[in-house]
Amino acid sequence: MQSPKCLRCGGEMRQGFVKDSSTAGMFPTGYLPRWHAGAPTFKFFSGLKGSGGEPLPVGAYRCVTCGWLDFYAATRFEAH
Repeated sequence: MQSPKCLRCGGEMRQGFVKDSSTAGMFPTGYLPRWHAGAPTFKFFSGLKGSGGEPLPVGAYRCVTCGWLDFYAATRFEAH
């Protein structure tokens, strides 16, 4: 897949990810934030939940020229 062009300046976008440091040490290596469909609901013992569907890993592209970040939720961002 070809990398997208930056929506701000038209520069080259480089694939990467954003690590959520608030969960350091609580999840196995390879954990990525997940996108969930619908509005979140809060359960006391289990935390936030989505309203259905399979959660998707979140990846990001960063423009090498201006630094703009674009986030995407897709299976292609699964950890290897």
